[in-house]
Amino acid sequence: MTRLLSRPLLSTAELRSRGFGAADIARAVREERLWQVHRGWYAEPGTDAQMIRAMRAGGRIGCVSALRLYGSWCPPDSGLHIAMPASSSGRRLARSREDGKGEDVTAHWGSKLTHQEWSTGASTIERALGHLLECQPAHYSVAVLDSLLHRRVLSTRTIEKMTATLPPHRTTLLSSLDERSEEGIESIARFRLLQSGIRAVPQVVVGEIGRVDLLIGERLVIELDGRETHAQREAFTKDRRRTALLTQGGYTVLHFSYAQVIYDWNLILTTIQAALSLSR
Repeated sequence: MTRLLSRPLLSTAELRSRGFGAADIARAVREERLWQVHRGWYAEPGTDAQMIRAMRAGGRIGCVSALRLYGSWCPPDSGLHIAMPASSSGRRLARSREDGKGEDVTAHWGSKLTHQEWSTGASTIERALGHLLECQPAHYSVAVLDSLLHRRVLSTRTIEKMTATLPPHRTTLLSSLDERSEEGIESIARFRLLQSGIRAVPQVVVGEIGRVDLLIGERLVIELDGRETHAQREAFTKDRRRTALLTQGGYTVLHFSYAQVIYDWNLILTTIQAALSLSR
């Protein structure tokens, strides 16, 4: 299908300025080449569902919802985050929450949205970073920021400049970022271990065996398994071979799952502390 829009969202006035008459717009809607998202605003089929819902609520996606579109890792169970202008009555937001089919909605009020944000359907990355650091637990914020660094979406210097106006207590975690972390759960584990006084180095190369997720000290390897996929199931035997070779090389290897990192952190921490005690 030929694209009609150059941006995710366009107003009626913008469509008319591009040569669309009222009949053209109505025909495109009938033929499902355009969706009427809200009175006076249109999107193409396939536009991000959270973006559409945020607009119908009277705002634009923000915080982790916007950062996901910019290329970041997204925390689990985070729902929909909406940047809401202070001028909004909130009635459309209330209806959106009622129609959300179980998806949580977090509103970030007071956002004076720019024309760019109205048209792109998302907060600027700078505003979304501010939302993130005000809203999310520190370990999730670190994981999101690490992913933006690792994927070369932003540099450390750019993040520091974009967050320079935030209160210092919101930005102290910036000194703990590490672009070497390849997955969100690696960042979470690394940062939470650091909070407990344990330094874990991500993506260390161990001889010919290759990289390990985290290395603590000289001999304790932490391997973290992401959400299970077919490819990961196929890699099970290969991973266990790596564990055997690491053990032959004098390393202690601990495996933890995605769910354990997210929902059972105390089990991981106490297990690692016990392993460190045994090695002394």
